[in-house]
Amino acid sequence: MSTDQILAWCDSAMRGGNLKFILSATFFTTVTMVTIVMSPTVFAETSKPSLQEKASTYSTSGASTSTPAAPPAKNYNQVVTSAVGQVGNEVVTSREVQVSYALDQALLAPGTLKKNADRSNWIIVPGTEAFRAHLSQVLLELLIKLEAESFSVAQVSSDDIKADIANSKESFKDWAEWKKWDVTELELERLIFRRKMAKNFLKFKTESSGVVVSDAEVKAYYEKNRVKFGSAPFEQFKEGIRDVLSQQQLEEKLKDWFEVLKRKYRVRFLKSPEA
Repeated sequence: MSTDQILAWCDSAMRGGNLKFILSATFFTTVTMVTIVMSPTVFAETSKPSLQEKASTYSTSGASTSTPAAPPAKNYNQVVTSAVGQVGNEVVTSREVQVSYALDQALLAPGTLKKNADRSNWIIVPGTEAFRAHLSQVLLELLIKLEAESFSVAQVSSDDIKADIANSKESFKDWAEWKKWDVTELELERLIFRRKMAKNFLKFKTESSGVVVSDAEVKAYYEKNRVKFGSAPFEQFKEGIRDVLSQQQLEEKLKDWFEVLKRKYRVRFLKSPEA
């Protein structure tokens, strides 16, 4: 299981619910990943309206002297941000999720984009499924990065960060939307560092998991599923079965670890602005 596959799996665990793993070959069109189908999140929390918001919503019976103004039309060309998630004391805003998503797309883009190339698919709108999915990824990265800071592993090369900054700035240089977000180089560096540190620590955690599947476990699985293997000899499937069982055990270990982290850092999904 690759680091990206594990990140996809952890992303589903972040949102909670019953998990069902389905192999898919759609991750950036080249890497096989795990696609997850799940029930609605059990962690979502909706923010309560303030007294001022309530007061602006309801008019006093018979006391109103003017017609309330209609709410302004939503325009996502404007930079509007609100708190959408929290890990420990760190709050994630809708702007950060949008910037992070655009950064992902920029780093996946071809070496050189044509001037004024269409980047409309680099924008995610708050309240949509795509936005909620990437919010989950951002919270995941932040969660693992906070845990990684307690260890002397998962170091990130400054050269790698500089290379990603240069590549992303090249992709963003003539994009008006990026300029509206007013992203500083320090913020860009922070986002790239967090992502790389999270992936490096997850890789370390996976490689040091100590998952060992015995020959007896492999044999027991083969005997239990003889109908599936037909008349083919055990040796033909031995190592393949070991890989499958190793992945299953690794998933269970990561799931337990991830549940501990969610409680430790008090992960919360806040109410997102509507699309």
